[in-house]
Amino acid sequence: MSRDKNTTLSHLYGIAGLVPGLIGLVYLVKTDAHWQEYALLASGWVTAIFYALMLVRCFSQSRSDGEQIGELKGQVKALENSLIAKEGLLTYLSGVLMSGEAKPRKRNTEKPINLNPLEAQP
Repeated sequence: MSRDKNTTLSHLYGIAGLVPGLIGLVYLVKTDAHWQEYALLASGWVTAIFYALMLVRCFSQSRSDGEQIGELKGQVKALENSLIAKEGLLTYLSGVLMSGEAKPRKRNTEKPINLNPLEAQP
């Protein structure tokens, strides 16, 4: 969603939550309600405020996460391009340096080193 659609959705959500609360408040004042009913209405408003704060925090956190992901994607793309360039250079240099056939390495005739100190040495 674009930023304008998110703003419109947030305003609609706020209005949709505000209207029933105001209707409930007017109803309580007109009927001369007991304190328990006012406490119930107040607890609903407190809960709504907490939910609104959580939504604002989630929106701001998701926006910053999206920006960070965009930066990281740019860095990954730059690293991929660098890797491709280095691979091309490596291919060129290996082709230049290897002018003949590959020769086998000399065989090592020394005894292998025993890495386990618990085994007896001859």
